[in-house]
Amino acid sequence: MKTLLVVGIILSFCSFASIIFGVLFKIMHWPGANLFFSVGAVLLIIGISLIINFAIKNNKN
Repeated sequence: MKTLLVVGIILSFCSFASIIFGVLFKIMHWPGANLFFSVGAVLLIIGISLIINFAIKNNKN
């Protein structure tokens, strides 16, 4: 049960790092910025949903 929270937090941090790299790539006009943004957005959605799922399951107990 606790692993759900840990995985969600790790995915959220990875998504923030990917979004930051996307911003850096956009500023520097390097190719691949949209890929970093897309990967970061998908990881953020997955990570936040895992954290919310963990919170809902813990409130029921």
